[in-house]
Amino acid sequence: MPRGYQAAGSGRLVRIDTLDDAVRFRWQLDATAPTYSFAFAVADYVRTDTFADDTIPIHYYLLPSDRDRVYRLRRTPDALHWLSRWLGPYPYRSYAVVQVPIDYAGMENASAPFLQADLFDMGDVEGVQVHELVHQWFGNRVSIAGWRDLWLSEGTATYLTTMFYEVYDGLEAARRQWVDMARLRPRRSGCTGPWCPAATWIRRRI
Repeated sequence: MPRGYQAAGSGRLVRIDTLDDAVRFRWQLDATAPTYSFAFAVADYVRTDTFADDTIPIHYYLLPSDRDRVYRLRRTPDALHWLSRWLGPYPYRSYAVVQVPIDYAGMENASAPFLQADLFDMGDVEGVQVHELVHQWFGNRVSIAGWRDLWLSEGTATYLTTMFYEVYDGLEAARRQWVDMARLRPRRSGCTGPWCPAATWIRRRI
């Protein structure tokens, strides 16, 4: 890619090659994950680094206009530590949060979830971030057999997100999170593929 851009992707960044007028990023994923969770993004990102438990690197890739809002992700190491106590060791060797102009709230890409860019203006960026973090265990490390089982990973991620708020902010905060989730409504789509009935089946039972 042209120089001056940052790339974020699934896995651990192991190498950056400098070419004549470009750079090439290489990642390595150190644990299994479903192929739909492999992704990368490229932008003029501002990267901020920290650690969880002094051993797991965490990278925040934010667009320049939101670089000063990285503080809204400050409890990511706490969430990773708390989830590791309940679910076992974090599956991957690094973690990244990537801000992307997408139409949905987030996507649980293996070790590098995408968060909707507008969340930093209008939404619960931390709640979505914790939700996608849970998916690193339920959804990526342990994957569903088929789309009709999607509620297993989505339900677990939603439940543990509210539990995180109860532990760190109290029961009232968790209740607010439950109410906010209950208010969500699926968007209408024009999908006609074979996976659409599964999505309808999930919504009917949630």
